[in-house]
Amino acid sequence: NEYLVWSASNNYNPLAFISGEEEMNIVKSGSVEEGKDVLSKTPSVIMNEYLKAEKRNIYSKLYLLTPIEYRDNSYEVFKQELKESNMKLTGYKVISHNIVDGNNAEVKLTYKYVVKRDDEEIQIEKEDEWKVIKENGIWKVIKPEIKISEKKDIEDIENSTDTAE
Repeated sequence: NEYLVWSASNNYNPLAFISGEEEMNIVKSGSVEEGKDVLSKTPSVIMNEYLKAEKRNIYSKLYLLTPIEYRDNSYEVFKQELKESNMKLTGYKVISHNIVDGNNAEVKLTYKYVVKRDDEEIQIEKEDEWKVIKENGIWKVIKPEIKISEKKDIEDIENSTDTAE
């Protein structure tokens, strides 16, 4: 016997309990619009949800919106790694998305992070493109590594931001 514990206080995604075979039938039936996933969301919408979750430290949503290949199998380890990174998203704007093919897209965005390093806070503001892929019919965000190693890197980013405007 199988049991499902249901909590009325949670909002469940009704498609989360559909098997892969059933999901493929949904996709094959043509009920999914081009550029959208089985939840009828575009890559831009998913990126907004991902960044909103990151800004608000909603780790469970970040975990679900990160492809399996790009995250730790353990949610607790994933969550701890995010908490230990000294980066805090303070602002973002999703500009547009481009569908590369049925399972790949690029989302153009601007973001602003504050990095705590020793006793100082460094601000990173950048316009970038992040990759979004479909995993089991749902768009997922591949967050690139945002890494500052030298003071020169920070100056380069600031100069490129100034010239990009």
